[in-house]
Amino acid sequence: MTIKNVILEIGTEEIPSRFLPDILGVLEKTAREDFAGARIAFKSLSVFATPRRIALIIRDAEEKQSDLVSTFRGPAWNAAFDANGNPTRAAHGFAKSRGVTVEQLTPFDADGVRYTCAEVSEPGSPTLKILPELFPSLIRKLDHRHRPADQPFAGGKHPCRHWCRGAGLLRRHRADCIYGKYRHVDRLAAKPL
Repeated sequence: MTIKNVILEIGTEEIPSRFLPDILGVLEKTAREDFAGARIAFKSLSVFATPRRIALIIRDAEEKQSDLVSTFRGPAWNAAFDANGNPTRAAHGFAKSRGVTVEQLTPFDADGVRYTCAEVSEPGSPTLKILPELFPSLIRKLDHRHRPADQPFAGGKHPCRHWCRGAGLLRRHRADCIYGKYRHVDRLAAKPL
């Protein structure tokens, strides 16, 4: 599996330098959470900023998110299978609800009771399909998490109001995402996040 680097560059209005450490901290924490939630492994994550740019660099990101295996507990084993080992309506209904065959059901012991168990595997999607959904969400979280809840977008005494307008940090600016040779540019003036 080929491993790539991911760069997200966010163009902003001028941000006062005293806000940059907080923004970088929020961006790093949120990016780690979102990549973990999306099941995309990576080697390292770095954030950088200037007054008009915020950058997120993810090194050695996997080309595909990890597969998800979910285990579901069903009805008691003796309710799912009769004395001869034949499946009952409960076994058929549980298997159908989880998208598996009755033959794929396995026993599972919990609290001294034997239950039926179904393992459902969901293959991971390519990272290139996940990033266009992941990054706009990450950018929205950056704006909403940094702005104090009681601070309106316009007016007030908070100095961030000059760059945190309307839809947030990126109004009339752009976000670039580079993944290997792939480049995604989202012009936010034409297509708001």
